[in-house]
Amino acid sequence: MTDDELFEFYKSQYEREDEARNDINDRLQIPLAIIVSLIGVLATMVKLLGYPGCSWKYGVFSLLIIASGVFVARALYFFVHAWRGYEYEFLPTADQTREYRKKLQTTYASFPNSRKLVEQHTKQYIQNYYITCSTKNTDNNDARALNLHFSNRAIIFAAVLVASTYVFYECFKLSDLIPSESSSVRITQPVEIKRAP
Repeated sequence: MTDDELFEFYKSQYEREDEARNDINDRLQIPLAIIVSLIGVLATMVKLLGYPGCSWKYGVFSLLIIASGVFVARALYFFVHAWRGYEYEFLPTADQTREYRKKLQTTYASFPNSRKLVEQHTKQYIQNYYITCSTKNTDNNDARALNLHFSNRAIIFAAVLVASTYVFYECFKLSDLIPSESSSVRITQPVEIKRAP
């Protein structure tokens, strides 16, 4: 492999990891929506846990909702770890590269092959950034993708459990176990309305 081919390889690897970072960011949107939805469904049913019952229905419901909550929490845990906590590295700005090239031109001005040396060291400077950045970004993308995978797997289990819990909740009319908290208003006499003077 020639030096130019190696340079192009490092460049393409850097660009591929940058695209992978964007893909992972895009792939985080759907799990977030599903997790929020699952939490909403659980929140409507969890109020029943405050009213202990002695029937087997209440026991099964309690186990289902606790298992659902564990998997939703697990999905949320891995989602958060896939979403944040990673610092990506990028190429230096065009201005920084220009300043580095000016320093090289000043340093090698007295050499007979100064132009070739400046080009060689500028290319090496950029190549080193390609290597360093793509290595760091590969590690980040691999860790994020693994956490996203674990989050998605937990979401699947959580969705099945939440759906089972909801079907159980509705089939056995467990909402009827919660005492009604409605209040009644009784008018005993007419209300007098006085006008301000």
